[in-house]
Amino acid sequence: MYKGIMATPKGTCWLLCTGPLTNAALLLSAHGDEICEHLKGLCFMGGAIALGNCNSSTEFNIAADPDAAKIVIETWGPHLKELVMVPLDVTMVALTTPEVRRRIKEIDSTLSLTITQLIDHLCARYEDTAELQAFGDMFQGQCEVHDACAVLYMWAPELFQARKMRVDVETSSSFCYGTTCCDIYGRSEKEKNLTVCEKMNVPEFWENVIDSIQLRSTVAAKNAQKGQKTKINTKAVKKVTKKVIRKAPSLSPRSSTRSLIQFNK
Repeated sequence: MYKGIMATPKGTCWLLCTGPLTNAALLLSAHGDEICEHLKGLCFMGGAIALGNCNSSTEFNIAADPDAAKIVIETWGPHLKELVMVPLDVTMVALTTPEVRRRIKEIDSTLSLTITQLIDHLCARYEDTAELQAFGDMFQGQCEVHDACAVLYMWAPELFQARKMRVDVETSSSFCYGTTCCDIYGRSEKEKNLTVCEKMNVPEFWENVIDSIQLRSTVAAKNAQKGQKTKINTKAVKKVTKKVIRKAPSLSPRSSTRSLIQFNK
């Protein structure tokens, strides 16, 4: 990760984290000054302002390694050019509505079929798994999409409503371990260290997602077609080569190219 980031021009590279912040914390702990100077920003999907999925206020990615999140947010947040949290409060509204699912399915590619099957599987799990039925009831047969929201922020931050605030990670409480404590009222005297997304333009989110699926599917189809042609041409060359090797007469060094062409016909 370090080598990849340092190989890019300064101020152009984003670091995207869509799971626990363990690796990001290790990277910053080892090379923090260089990384902070080099990165354009670090964006992560995780945390919560008020809506958790481990308990009422704690989100899974942060709860998986709160100490790592604390290092990234509290220690290095003030030093990064931009540190952005895309929390559950935002991603929970990116729901796979029937209209969204219909449009994805109608793309009719291997990628769109795979995505459709994943959505169907997750929605079915909400109905079939006792501990997830609360989500099924909440989403009414739909499922939410999380990580793609963080990707979209790097691509089109204007589609989000976000503001910088003080955020501390709880690492000592037995009840709220891993909670991202967001100072939404601005009462903390500590330095603001994190840009927190509060709202997202959901219709535009799905337009971007569906356009990306369509584009990737079109490129894949063209590549497959090109690969098929290349495969056919390769077979033809091998066939001709075998024919020439098998039946070529003994020609003198002065035999012309025309003689070879006539023979191969």
